[in-house]
Amino acid sequence: MLKSSAIVMEALPFILLGSLVSSLIHVYVSEETVVKSVPKGVFRQIISGIFLALFIPSCECGIVPIVRRLNAKGVPAPMSAAYMVASPVINPVVMVATYAGFKGNAEMTLMRILISILAAFAIGFLFSRMKDPFYAVKTETHAHGCSCGCHDEKGGFGNIINHAKDDFVQTLVYLTIGAFFAGAFHVLMPESVMNSISGHGAAAIAIMMVFAVLLSVCSEADSFVASSFVHFSPASMLGFVNFGPIFDLKLVFMYRAVMSNRTMSKMVLTAAAVVYIACLLIDIAGFGV
Repeated sequence: MLKSSAIVMEALPFILLGSLVSSLIHVYVSEETVVKSVPKGVFRQIISGIFLALFIPSCECGIVPIVRRLNAKGVPAPMSAAYMVASPVINPVVMVATYAGFKGNAEMTLMRILISILAAFAIGFLFSRMKDPFYAVKTETHAHGCSCGCHDEKGGFGNIINHAKDDFVQTLVYLTIGAFFAGAFHVLMPESVMNSISGHGAAAIAIMMVFAVLLSVCSEADSFVASSFVHFSPASMLGFVNFGPIFDLKLVFMYRAVMSNRTMSKMVLTAAAVVYIACLLIDIAGFGV
């Protein structure tokens, strides 16, 4: 229970931030503005989604409400999917945290960013080939037909708080369920046992990716956890910090708020393949050894 509470408490500030950003997008950014700013072509949309991570940063704990609102505003699936995958890694806070977590190792930080970009491209392209991969989210309209919040009887600020509250509560429910299962794993699998499983090559990468799913550490702290597995190879550590922000126990339930189980399965399998192959090639090349 303590671990479950720790996960929830660690994620709460980021869920709150994500909900506030989501609400600001809903209240002050009109559908027309969003649609006009979306580039043509899947490739350019994916690139835009990746760059959006720098301007609307969020770890995986707060990404779901933001993606819901972006989709509701008319952002195409490839762009929002690429943003969803890239944002937990390619944002200023996480990049600094990664650099610190790996003891000032710039190469590990760069490798993590590059693998995240590869995964974002793969998922963005996957979603471009699927029909309606995200659940449709209808935006509320006011009597004047405006979605900017300026005609709301409660005022713009009240509108922001109301939408942020709704997103926060819905996301928190899914996070709490996921955190419970993550905490249960910690009880059943002591840290001493995990540290005893070490090695190099393909097996180590797979094991660390599984650990990332089960441990459910936020992307702002996962590099510190990964670097503590001192007997594992650098490539396997990269598998941990790249796959965890895309898929872990808490995200299973949070993703269900925006996509079907079928869509989630395709996304997870694609991401796992991209991260695993990239890390395996890095290991074969002898990176960090």
